[in-house]
Amino acid sequence: MADKDQPKRQTQLHAKSLKEMEKRFEVYQSRWAEDGDERRRILERATFDSMIENFKRKTCRLVVLGETHGDPVAHALEFEIFRSLNADTSRDAEKAEMHSSSSLSTSSSSSSSSHSRSCVLSLEMFEVDKQLPLDEYLKGHISEQSMMRDCCVWANYADYRPMIELAKARGIPVYAANAPSRYVSVINSHGEQSSLEQLSDQAKELLPPLPYQMPSAPLLDKVVNFFQANRLRDGQCPAQMNAARKKAFEHMLLAQSLWDASMAWTLAKLLKKGEHPKILHLCGRFHVAHMLGIPEHLDTYLREEHCDKALASMEAPGSAFSAIAKTAVFVPVKFQQDGQPPVIEPSE
Repeated sequence: MADKDQPKRQTQLHAKSLKEMEKRFEVYQSRWAEDGDERRRILERATFDSMIENFKRKTCRLVVLGETHGDPVAHALEFEIFRSLNADTSRDAEKAEMHSSSSLSTSSSSSSSSHSRSCVLSLEMFEVDKQLPLDEYLKGHISEQSMMRDCCVWANYADYRPMIELAKARGIPVYAANAPSRYVSVINSHGEQSSLEQLSDQAKELLPPLPYQMPSAPLLDKVVNFFQANRLRDGQCPAQMNAARKKAFEHMLLAQSLWDASMAWTLAKLLKKGEHPKILHLCGRFHVAHMLGIPEHLDTYLREEHCDKALASMEAPGSAFSAIAKTAVFVPVKFQQDGQPPVIEPSE
């Protein structure tokens, strides 16, 4: 039987961890540097506050955070970032409460104005076909247990619950961004985008435009290196891959791209509507690290008629995405003894 009080207890533990958080992370900012005839990215120490200030810039309409799903420090930081980006919304809500005795139209107007200035939340952890029960919970129509059941929440939902509850308390929209798992399974089974073309028009509304973009060469290299490193760690020869493994690998790449394209498409539609000044999107770091995955797909959508036509004139790859978005990646490390550099844990 499920423990109905578990999410609340997890939230309390989450809140306690915030007090210790500053001792458990460091912030670095990347920038381009000239190295002879080459340009390369270097990392410089930064602060949490400077990162938030960058995210708060009006020109930044989208913040994409890449996490390792089991990293509690990343989850605590995500909550702090979401809370910080909605600090003004909190003050607006307090003002609206002070004037709650005013006419209904005035109170409603204050609330609507507050929400239009909020930073909304977009999540990989919810699939797009679960938007209705998620909305119903945020509006107080259904119980948390009903929402968790109908949305098929992840096993570690308690890690994301503080952000959901903050959004619920302040009336901030939360968007389900990921592809329905049943359609990802179709790609995994058949390995062809044509299998998605056979779905009904209603089903296709839950997917990005078909056919979606294939994995780029840099992303392909990244995935290959990741799997070879895993095989080497397991004592297997990284170069060996029989026909069955190769087929499964190709299917997995298509599924990975469907996840990336789906989340990018959700964000592109939100940006096109222009109802929210800022969007905070949470996903696994493999979907965003090195500006691959979601940034690549969204950059393509930004250049098309779906969103921000003015950006279509930007020719350099990634420039449309970089013009309106910022990213941060949470990298878990194992600290070593005797001043040795920290060891980065594998990405998911």
